[in-house]
Amino acid sequence: MRVVSSFNDNWLFSKSKTIPSSLPKEWESVTLPHTWNNIDGQDGGNDYWRGTVTYVKAFPRPSINRDARVFIEFKGAAMTADVFLNGKHVSTHRGGYSRFRADITPYLEDENIIVVNVDNSSNTTVYPQKADFTFYGGIYRDVNMIIVPSSHFELVKNGSNGIKITPNVDLEKKEALVTVETWQEGGDEVSVTIYDSENNVVGVMKKEASPHSSGSIKIENVHLWDGLDDPYLYRAEAVLIENGEEKMVENEDIIESASRKDTQKNDTEKIDIKKSQKRKFQKETTNPKIANRKISKELVKEIMEYVLIFLIALIVMLLLNNFIIINFLINHNVFFIR
Repeated sequence: MRVVSSFNDNWLFSKSKTIPSSLPKEWESVTLPHTWNNIDGQDGGNDYWRGTVTYVKAFPRPSINRDARVFIEFKGAAMTADVFLNGKHVSTHRGGYSRFRADITPYLEDENIIVVNVDNSSNTTVYPQKADFTFYGGIYRDVNMIIVPSSHFELVKNGSNGIKITPNVDLEKKEALVTVETWQEGGDEVSVTIYDSENNVVGVMKKEASPHSSGSIKIENVHLWDGLDDPYLYRAEAVLIENGEEKMVENEDIIESASRKDTQKNDTEKIDIKKSQKRKFQKETTNPKIANRKISKELVKEIMEYVLIFLIALIVMLLLNNFIIINFLINHNVFFIR
C-alpha cells in the first residue's frame, strides 16, 4: 500500500543557481511551503525579484522493501523546477500551478542530498506569460515522500493518481455510462467497483492490467448530483491485483453528471466521502432540477440588499449632480430670483 509522509522540514535556501554536494551551513533555513517574493511581491510595482534559486535538503535512505519505489511529490513549484539527487538530474517540471512527482528510487544512497532549482524568471515557454498578479517564485505548496510497492498505479503521469473517471449521463434513459481509465506499472488485473452513497455496489469492471487499461460501467436509475440541494456522490474504487493480492487501492468520488472530484487520501483505508478533502471541477449540466429550482429566501434577501444599495447610490449621485448644477448657475450669474 501507499505510505505518504511530509517532506516539508529542514530545507536550506539560497538565491543562487547551484547544485551543492553537501549542506551549505551559511544558507537560510526554511520550512516549506516557501516563497522568496513574500515581501517584494506585495507592493504591486512589478519590480519583484525573479530568477533561479536553490533548495537543498539531506535525508537518509527510507526503510523500504527491496522492490519498493520512492517518489517525491511537489504540489506546486513556481514556475520551473529541476530536481537532483546526489548530483544526478532526476526530473524537470514546467508549470507553476500543477502537481508533479519525481521517482528518486534509482538514485538513492544511504545518505542523500536532494537539490531543487526553482526559476520564476520571465520566459516565453511557461504559461501564463502575463497576468494581473505576482508570479511568486518558490516551492509554495506542500512536498511529500511517497513509498509504493513495485506494482502500483502510475504516479508520474501528469501528476495524477493514475485514474481517470468520465461519467456520461443520458437524462431520458436515467442512466449513466461511466468510463474508467487506469495507468499502472505491474500487476495482473485491475478491478474497479462503483458504490452509491450508501456503499452499495452498483457496478464492477475487471480488466487485465496493462500500462493503460480502460472500460465502462453502466449505472441504471442514476441519482443525479444537484449542488447543495442534493450533493449525491458515487464512489469508484480501483484495485491493482498481483498474484491474488491487492497491491494498490485508489478511490475517486463521482459527481453524477458531467462533474468529478479528485481525492487526496491515505490509500491504506477506504474513503469516507463526507470527510475526505476534495477539489471540485463543476461543469454545466442539463439537469432539469437545476432549471426548476426555487429561489431561496436567502437569495431573495441578498438580491434586495444589492437593489437597496444601488438605489441609495443613485439618489446620492442625483443630489450631488443637482448641487453642482445649481452652484455653477450661481457662480455665472444665470440664476435669477424675481
